[in-house]
Amino acid sequence: MTLQPIQDRYYDLLKRYIAGLGEESLLAAEDIGREMVFSEIPPEEVAEIHDESLRRLAHEYPDTMLLDTVGVSSSLQMGMLMAYGMAFREQVERRRLEDQLRRRDAILAAVNSMAAQLLGAETWSDSVQQGLSQLGKSTGVSRVYVFQANTDWRENPSVVKCFEWLAPGAPEIVDRLDIGQALQESEVLSEWVDTLRRGQPVVCSSCEIPEDGGLELPSLGSRSLVIVPLYVDGVLWGVLGLDDFAQEWDWEEVEIEALQTAAGLLGSVFYRINLREQRESQIQRLSALHRIDQAISSSIDLRLTLNILLDQLIANLQVDAANILLFSPPTNRLEYAHKKGFDTGALRHTKLRLGDGFAGRAALERQTVHIPNLSESPGGFDETQLVGTEGFVSYFAVPLIAKGELMGVLEMFHRAEFDPDSEWLLFMNTLANQAAIAIDNLRLFNNLQTANMEIIRAYDKTLEGWGLALALKDDETETHTLRVTDVTVKLAQALGLKEEELLHIRRGALLHDIGKIGVPDSILLKDGPLTEDEWELMKRHPILANEFLSEIDYLKAAKDIPYCHHEKWDGTGYPQGLKGQQIPLAARIFAVVDVWDALLSDRPYRKAWSEERVRQHLLDQAGKHFDPEVVKVFLSEVWQRD
Repeated sequence: MTLQPIQDRYYDLLKRYIAGLGEESLLAAEDIGREMVFSEIPPEEVAEIHDESLRRLAHEYPDTMLLDTVGVSSSLQMGMLMAYGMAFREQVERRRLEDQLRRRDAILAAVNSMAAQLLGAETWSDSVQQGLSQLGKSTGVSRVYVFQANTDWRENPSVVKCFEWLAPGAPEIVDRLDIGQALQESEVLSEWVDTLRRGQPVVCSSCEIPEDGGLELPSLGSRSLVIVPLYVDGVLWGVLGLDDFAQEWDWEEVEIEALQTAAGLLGSVFYRINLREQRESQIQRLSALHRIDQAISSSIDLRLTLNILLDQLIANLQVDAANILLFSPPTNRLEYAHKKGFDTGALRHTKLRLGDGFAGRAALERQTVHIPNLSESPGGFDETQLVGTEGFVSYFAVPLIAKGELMGVLEMFHRAEFDPDSEWLLFMNTLANQAAIAIDNLRLFNNLQTANMEIIRAYDKTLEGWGLALALKDDETETHTLRVTDVTVKLAQALGLKEEELLHIRRGALLHDIGKIGVPDSILLKDGPLTEDEWELMKRHPILANEFLSEIDYLKAAKDIPYCHHEKWDGTGYPQGLKGQQIPLAARIFAVVDVWDALLSDRPYRKAWSEERVRQHLLDQAGKHFDPEVVKVFLSEVWQRD
């Protein structure tokens, strides 16, 4: 609106006021003052309206004395100015309230939108970022940020996650890696943290932060700042902050309440996220323990088990490298066993006495050793390789104890400073216990396996002794039993029998004449031919063998040869008269080898046969005395080798 129409109206009022129409003119002047406010006429032009009207009066009535006119009209001017000022203040206050409500509504709209996005979002970090962007654009500030705090912020404030939205040209906030340190070392920020811990917002309109506490903390550069805590169920989950670099804001209570609503939403989100991450972490850790349990129960390979242990440890504890040293009681030293995550051959040749180095100290004291900074704690390692080349900073050594006995030491390395929480330490100890149990189980298994092998060797030596004693008693050479046993096992291998079956065949061959223990020496050692009754007693020795061996669990599976090696393919053998496939394969195999060796050996009652005669005899008896397939394989694959 132009100034001239108002100027003309005021000039007319001034003339009427001087003419004696004072009260009427004064009310009209007040109306003009209010009208100028709504017409957005600036204050500096309002006074000029009165002065210009006086100049026009002097020009129009040059002979009139205006000295009194100027004095009289001052009340008219005062009325106009007072009305203008009051209306101006009312308009400013109204606009302030309108702006305040607009910003509150914008914050609440952003909060509602953020809530809709977060509640249905799977990628919550993107949703938080979008919500901050909407909040920043709707309020017009330069920066909006959220810090997710660790759960023990009351005692040890640090930042877990950071989200930040920046208007064009706004500088980034303090380096995120220094936030935790700044919160603890800066006096100004410490005061803010104390305020936030009490659940109160931090509000300031001029936020130049000085260097304090010996910390070189750059100025945030904010002309206006508000920070509200994210509280859920009495736990401070983080903070929501808004900064502006261009202007100072007078943060009103309604705006802060709206921001607190947004903070409550974000706090609930972080609470939900924390629960989900805890659940996922627990599931991952339970899965890791299950895989380790499977390795312990299914593997007898120590290296394979340690490899699985270290894989799960590195994945679930997020360490950069890990190493297991096993304790050797004979040498009283810790010796390298397995490692993961190293770039060099470090620690491969480790052999530590108890008490030497960090690992030796952990083993001797049976307590975890934590070195926060290896470069500041020399003497535990070759610092040149581990600190210089590998770049390790933080270190843990955990003794592996099972049933009160030292199994070894678990070493873990980080290439950055690491301050674990209680849950991490608990899971570390759980994995260490699993490792100790795995090592102990494998050691027990290996010791048991060694003991079993020694027992089996003792049993086999005993069986060999029995066989030799029987051979000597029956007028056979002591090498006959060992020889037929060896060739029988070879023939069984050629026929494709399994390793477990070969073990029983060997034992059965060694004991093939064990039943002769029950035959009287007068019959067994008789020089002349046996009578019919004596022969009937002799033919009972396989039955006696079966009865004897059936009472010994260890030898039950080996009785086929002692019981059935006198059976014949055509069914004319003894003691059961079995025929063809009815005869156990082990007995069919041994029958060929036993006759072969007997015919090639001298006996008191005859000389040994020639090889050709023996070969022909085996061929003639194939299908009669012997299994034809066994004879075929023996002649083609076994005899030629032996």
